[in-house]
Amino acid sequence: MARPGIKFVSRAAFLRDGRFSASKRRAVVKSMEAYGSQLGTLYYLMGLEQLLEYKRAGHPVESIKRAIAVLLLIATQIQEHFANTVMYRIADVGTPHVDFDRFPETAWSRYFGMANAGQFTRLAAALSSRMRSKFSVPLKEALLAFLALFHRSSRLSDVIRLLGVSWTVSKASQIINTFAVTVAQLFQAQLAFDARYFRPDWVEAAASAVAAKHSPLAGICAFIDGTDQPIARPKGNDVQRAFHAGKDEGRCKTPISWSNQASWRNLNSTGQQASRGACLEILLILAPLACYGIASRFAGVMDPRLMMVQKRPVSAYMLTAVLLSNMIVCDDQTNPVAQYFEHKLRIPTLDEYLTPGPLPTS
Repeated sequence: MARPGIKFVSRAAFLRDGRFSASKRRAVVKSMEAYGSQLGTLYYLMGLEQLLEYKRAGHPVESIKRAIAVLLLIATQIQEHFANTVMYRIADVGTPHVDFDRFPETAWSRYFGMANAGQFTRLAAALSSRMRSKFSVPLKEALLAFLALFHRSSRLSDVIRLLGVSWTVSKASQIINTFAVTVAQLFQAQLAFDARYFRPDWVEAAASAVAAKHSPLAGICAFIDGTDQPIARPKGNDVQRAFHAGKDEGRCKTPISWSNQASWRNLNSTGQQASRGACLEILLILAPLACYGIASRFAGVMDPRLMMVQKRPVSAYMLTAVLLSNMIVCDDQTNPVAQYFEHKLRIPTLDEYLTPGPLPTS
């Protein structure tokens, strides 16, 4: 059966519908009130004209008076009905699924943080091949909705308009939350850095690269753009092996020893290491684009308006943003920190990164 082109909803439900702007909702409600008033008045006048004909034909006056009262009641009910009901064309609020052809090439970097449509397709395919969970929409659409919400810290109503879909705000929220929770649970191995990147052989190469570039900073081997979360801190016996992610500042401590006795330090801007100031400034500039940094790609995870809403899986948002950031780095192989250190820090391919277990050595 063909889908109807017109939909009726209550005024209260329409005023809560985030797919429309507040001004659009007010304008539609006002137009419906005017339409109801005109229709009720027209019904009353047409009925009154008919009753006048009955009076001329000699019908009892009392019967005509009762008919006028009923006529007035019905006209009033018509006005009230349209004052509390909104009618709109379904096509005006989008389609059930995303039309990916609607986005120009510039939209992928501006709204979704992708280099281009091809990169989005590769990331979606890599996730799809490893995820068997069923979503209410295709995985590509759930991924795109997550990117749209968090790349530039958008509202759900903005996401719906950007994607051109007919989802309600509650449906969009459910899609994004389910996607984030599923991804975070499925890819825990990729997000636990203890057995993957931070092994002694990779760490030694990182320390060597840093020392070769800035000898005063020997031992600082990671620059993690922050979220106040220790997302890159290895696990295991050597707790806090000198990797730390901080939003506003790092920390500069006494060198910490790995099992192979390599020393490590974290960054700090307190002035305790004034002689390192110039080098530190350079590194802090690099930090927002660093490998495993997420703020430059997902501004939304830094936005308290999104993060403080009740019943939102904030930790899943964070972990999913980290995973997608890492996937982007592995896909384009253009990590600025690795480039800055003359590619002495090997970046895995996208397939290597998403494969469970230790990364292959160079």
